[in-house]
Order: sequence, then C-alpha cells, then structure tokens
Amino acid sequence: KTLSGKATSPHDALFFEYRNWNAVRCGRWKIVRSQPDVPFELYDLMLDWKEEHNLARQQPETVERLTRLFKQWRDQFPKSPEK
Repeated sequence: KTLSGKATSPHDALFFEYRNWNAVRCGRWKIVRSQPDVPFELYDLMLDWKEEHNLARQQPETVERLTRLFKQWRDQFPKSPEK
C-alpha cells in the first residue's frame, strides 16, 4: 500500500548500502553516492524521479542533514573487516 500511495510509510527515512553504494531516501529527497570517499548527490524525487539533476550545490543543508542521518544509521553496525 505504501508504494502505491495508499498508505504512508511508518519510517522517516530509508537507508541503503550495497557494496560501495550508499543512499538515504527521506520524503521527497534522496542522497546517493557510488563510493564512500565521494560526496553525496542530492535529488528531489518529486520533480526528478529519473535522478538527472543533482541539487547538492543548491541544497547543501539538505545534503548535510541526510548525511548526518546516514552516519547515525551506519554507526549502529559493526565495521566490515578490511580485505
């Protein structure tokens, strides 16, 4: 129901980590990066669902807020051993 728009999500944010990719979805906003050592890109999914227009420079406060959320979420888990 949530994905179809018939119900709201019980979560404030959705966190994603796969291999080197990281992302946070919070409301209309999504930050994503392909490597841990590169800056997050920011997309407004209400206006840009294809993620073609990076708004990180125009919305640095939003990037900072979502980056803090990501770090708080990630710090809950043990660090992966180095290979």
